[in-house]
Amino acid sequence: MSDRRPLGGVRILEVANWIAAPCAGAWMADMGADVIKVEALDGDSMRGMLRQAIQPQAPRIDHPFQQTNRGKRSLAIDLRSAEGQAVVHRLLKDVDVMTTNLLPDRLARFGLDEATVRSHNDQVILAEVSALGRSGPEADRTGFDMTAFFARGGAMSAMASPESGPARFRPGQGDHMTSMNLLAAVLAALRVRDQTGEGQTVDVSLLGTSVWAMGSDLAATMVDHQTPEEISRSAPPNPLINVYRCRDGRWINIVLAFPASWIAICEAVGRPEWIEDARFATIEDRVENSGQLVAELDRVFAERSMPEWAALFDAHGITWEKVASLGEVVDDSQLRRNNAFAKIEHPDGTFETLSTPFNIQGADVDVRGPAPEIGADTVAVLEEAGFSVGEIDTLLGSGTITNGAS
Repeated sequence: MSDRRPLGGVRILEVANWIAAPCAGAWMADMGADVIKVEALDGDSMRGMLRQAIQPQAPRIDHPFQQTNRGKRSLAIDLRSAEGQAVVHRLLKDVDVMTTNLLPDRLARFGLDEATVRSHNDQVILAEVSALGRSGPEADRTGFDMTAFFARGGAMSAMASPESGPARFRPGQGDHMTSMNLLAAVLAALRVRDQTGEGQTVDVSLLGTSVWAMGSDLAATMVDHQTPEEISRSAPPNPLINVYRCRDGRWINIVLAFPASWIAICEAVGRPEWIEDARFATIEDRVENSGQLVAELDRVFAERSMPEWAALFDAHGITWEKVASLGEVVDDSQLRRNNAFAKIEHPDGTFETLSTPFNIQGADVDVRGPAPEIGADTVAVLEEAGFSVGEIDTLLGSGTITNGAS
């Protein structure tokens, strides 16, 4: 039977922590790659972060770490030592990809800068994630998605409101988008290597990903050199692209982007007289009198519950969605029908996590197990790489590596 894993036989060495680079590694593991996670002796900085800094009474299962590290193997090693660096250099000879988000100076200290990596394997794909990009005077700056992606990239200011100031975002959103860019770059680089036999270096950044995500606004700004105005719900540029509160307290989002939709919404909300109302008759009128139309729609939406509006809008061909709670999202039958979630069997109990955010028909793409414990696979990985029992014992005795049980 043929191997249906898209990345079966591909070996990844992941020298990375937190989310952006490891998340791409999780997807590659889902696609069948052997992902070896190189960790410090005390583990990835993300391990236990949920309990330590965010939610002390969190469940025993560290779900953020599990989401971004499922299906990998863990090698715990001291990269500050010459012995530890020599181990990784031997491993490099047999890997296809090395992913990292370490700063350039740390890569150099650990003997994992590009020149050194290439000296051990000139065909490896070196994939780097940074906050602000690998070139320029700020290449060494640290950053998280809240700083580099949302603040520096313009999303916070563009989504600000007069009432609340710069927008705040949920954790990990910028990291996960950056992971998608990293995955795409690695897959493309593997394709180039298959064609040329030459190793490739790819780099993605939180800031660069943010700029692309904000492309609609930034493309306009580069043309007219104007900063988009803050958008108020009570007087938006287009009151037919807005959220409204229903009688049951639920919010509904409507997007009517075409002038012809005006007739449909007037009929759906039972206000056919608005069609010829001089205040709202044209899109220019509706923009000029945006505050008045929003006030009218607020009163109308308060007359029916969200499910009632949903039925009316479906009948009139209006594009809408409820503003769903996170609980509703994880119970969403449409998402479940499209394989958005997967179960993981963990020693502490079975739990659900997010699947890879794409489907490949006919391929074997699936979550392949929980995230490893620190150093759980150290000895196995070194044995596979040809280390003798004596060499492994020496490394264990010196504290250069741990095997997850010591």
